[in-house]
Amino acid sequence: MRGQMNQAISNLQAILEECGSSLEQVIRTQIMYTDPADVEAMASAYARRFRAPLPVRTSWGVKFLAAEPGSELVRVQIECVAEVG
Repeated sequence: MRGQMNQAISNLQAILEECGSSLEQVIRTQIMYTDPADVEAMASAYARRFRAPLPVRTSWGVKFLAAEPGSELVRVQIECVAEVG
């Protein structure tokens, strides 16, 4: 989970920077995960990658997350709302 969470946040960071924003400007996130046992690792990665005060976070478990054919099993998905500029 840590690797996928870090990768998801890195992907989010790249998209934000391309749009003229950053992780520091994230206001709210929504996170879906597939294994309740991963919640602690997810929270730990979140706390390391975002600055205090942490963005508001809503997270919930789901049965599965869609993956591209041939790719590894997706265990986490994150989306956000951020300020631009």
